[in-house]
Amino acid sequence: MSKGEIISHIGEGKYRVRQKLAVERIQQEVTRLSERIAQLAIDLPTAQLELLQAENAVKDKVRDIDLLIPDYRAGVEGARAAINKLQAELVPLQSAAKQAQLRVSELTAENLSALKRRNQLEAVPEGRELDAWCADYTLDLTGDVGLVDVNDEGGQGVVIQPGYDGEGVYDPARDGAMFPGLAQSGIQLYFNAAILPGVQKWMPRYRIGTISNIESDTCRVELDEATSSAQGLSINQERVLEGVPIKYMDCNGAAFEDDDRVLVRYTATGPLVVGFAENPKSCGNIGFAFIPSGLGNPRRWWGEPFFQEDGTPTNPPLGTAMGQNPSWFLRPEGTGWTINKGNESLHGRRNWLGIGEDDILSWDGPVSRAFNSFDYDRLPSEGWLSRTAPSDKVYYQGRVLLTTTDLPGGHQYVRGAALRRFGESLELMVVVADGFESNEEFQFWAVPLSETVEVQGAPQLLETFSPTSIPGTYYSVGDWYFNASGDRAVWTFSEARDFGSFLAPGNKTFVARWSVYGSATETQMYDSRDSWGSNYRQFNSAGGTTSGTRVNLLRPIYADYVGDAEKIAYYETQGYTSNSSVSYSEYYRTDVSPNEQGQSHTLNSTTNYVGSHRLVTGDGMLILDLPDAANSVTNESGNWDLAEDLTGSASISSSSDYSELLNIYSIDLRFQYATVRYRRFIDSVSGSGSPGFGSQGEIRYEMSGNQLSETDVVILGTFGGDILFEVPVIVNKTVSTNWVAAPYVLPAPDGGTTTNVEMGISWFATPEGMWDCCGIRSRGRTAVSVWILDLDADPALLPNNRFNFQKLSGYGDVIDELFGRAGEEMTMYSLTVI
Repeated sequence: MSKGEIISHIGEGKYRVRQKLAVERIQQEVTRLSERIAQLAIDLPTAQLELLQAENAVKDKVRDIDLLIPDYRAGVEGARAAINKLQAELVPLQSAAKQAQLRVSELTAENLSALKRRNQLEAVPEGRELDAWCADYTLDLTGDVGLVDVNDEGGQGVVIQPGYDGEGVYDPARDGAMFPGLAQSGIQLYFNAAILPGVQKWMPRYRIGTISNIESDTCRVELDEATSSAQGLSINQERVLEGVPIKYMDCNGAAFEDDDRVLVRYTATGPLVVGFAENPKSCGNIGFAFIPSGLGNPRRWWGEPFFQEDGTPTNPPLGTAMGQNPSWFLRPEGTGWTINKGNESLHGRRNWLGIGEDDILSWDGPVSRAFNSFDYDRLPSEGWLSRTAPSDKVYYQGRVLLTTTDLPGGHQYVRGAALRRFGESLELMVVVADGFESNEEFQFWAVPLSETVEVQGAPQLLETFSPTSIPGTYYSVGDWYFNASGDRAVWTFSEARDFGSFLAPGNKTFVARWSVYGSATETQMYDSRDSWGSNYRQFNSAGGTTSGTRVNLLRPIYADYVGDAEKIAYYETQGYTSNSSVSYSEYYRTDVSPNEQGQSHTLNSTTNYVGSHRLVTGDGMLILDLPDAANSVTNESGNWDLAEDLTGSASISSSSDYSELLNIYSIDLRFQYATVRYRRFIDSVSGSGSPGFGSQGEIRYEMSGNQLSETDVVILGTFGGDILFEVPVIVNKTVSTNWVAAPYVLPAPDGGTTTNVEMGISWFATPEGMWDCCGIRSRGRTAVSVWILDLDADPALLPNNRFNFQKLSGYGDVIDELFGRAGEEMTMYSLTVI
């Protein structure tokens, strides 16, 4: 943790900041060293003078001894005694000189060391400038602020403390100080390096992670991998944190969405999400728009006027049946909503979410992000589907931002839109087409906008595009979906297959990519005629074997952007290996009377599945999971012998459980939302029996035990990887304790044949009863509206063949608490983000 000084605000919560080091302690050390160096400037010359004097005294004494040596040699009386006396006097003088020399060496070394240390400390900067995000959407930070050092040490990233309500101001107790390693002693450096990984792991302060499973003001956080610079040790106690509270500005969890990168602070009571790692979001007014509608055919809605002439409310809170301006706009306020009724329905079912809090556009089109345009023949844009077909409008904040008549290209239908900001400029990027059922031609336009998001200036045609990968008929599988920055887009389309009397989606699936930096490109994702696996069979009169393999298959559904990351949604189909063997024998004797005959067989079959049946993105993000079985096993045997009497026995043990996707009502991978229709097959048999004669004289096995055969059709909805609803609409179930089984029939002889299995069509038709089916999330708040008419459903399971599900954050029962119509059937029709 450290101290920073704001230099400037770059924009959207990003600042230029000077990270300040603990220079006060450095300056104190420099002062101490300077004082010592000044003292050494006196002590060292003094010591050098004392050394010189000591050395001269030694020299004088040695000279005196040298002068007496000739007398000693000449035998002068007393010379020897004099020399001995002088030598005794020389010893302490030499010792004093040596001590003086040591003193000078010590002072000289200390002086050089002090000078070097002072130069090093004086070279340490007071701080360093860097760009850093504020953890929250505070745009007016000034002065000294607290800095978060990611993973509790310098060099692994810096985030400014959340600034809301003045909390970003530097707090020495919370933020501490950054003391440069160069300014520490060897002992300090060793001690800090030794304890650093332990302190980081067992006394953590801050981590970065990815948020998910947001429910009101709690969430799940998957922490980034974190290692210490000391020894490279891992410092996360646990990788995934569950039930983490969120404390953010004045809206807490409402500001966050799944996959946001967040800052986690460890407190005395546990981890706490306190902000974003980058690109903080405001607690702005992004909300939802819809038309309160009553189920039935035709659709009913309510609007203005909401009051009679005398001021009495009309049918509160809905207003006048079939009234004008029926749309409701809901915007977050604290933990609740501000509801604005009586709005013209200037919002579309398809939408784009940008980086800025107000960067939201919508346009008309099917509610599902993946909708094959071939289905328009069965689902014309009328009645409940009247807002399904594309129109000529782009909507922004409850108003029309652009109509295609503003563009000179002549193409009528809006097929994608985004806002693009670069420098001080703002542009509307819009894709328009000359149709929407098949074989469209697209135009990409850039339309200049003012600061108030109004069209200004002439639009510029950037490119005209039609796919060249398919020479014949092709169908759209969605619109052009832009990234959050508005400079790239993707479109999914499929090749038509000739089924003889009609065309339908069938063979190849492609994705087209466009960007402002180059022309559109096309890439094939799938060909239904490619091999998925193979089957092998070999039979003779004694039995045979079959085997099969299937790879774990990903069938593409559609491509989209989540933020600036391109993702593709797939239907993952289980792969498997299967092996089956049968031994068989039979005889028929005509040389005896009555004729004798018999048959016996033993069959063993096992299928082991790999992978799952689920909707998933290419990078592994789960959207929806279907029930799966790990394996399927069958063991059976039977024999009968007809001589004078019919004798024999049979036994069987078999189990299998398998699911397959039938239809996709709606999917939006941005929110991990999908509503689908799937079929599940369950078979379980265990029993034994003996042969007998049927009504036509045929031989059969009369079995007893337990037999279950069930085929279910289920409507399943998921959001954020969690199940919203799972509703059986058809259940065909047979349970028996006694049943009849036919004897085994040996296939025709085959010397061994291998056949390839095609992948199959990657098209999941939208059912005709999909009237309203949307799931969206914005700023951590969720809205789901599902209204399905399933004419094939069992009315005993689905009354009136209708399924209705409504969910809105802050309401336990939307129909009762929001619309005031407990027990009635209503929907948030044409739900979208606004």
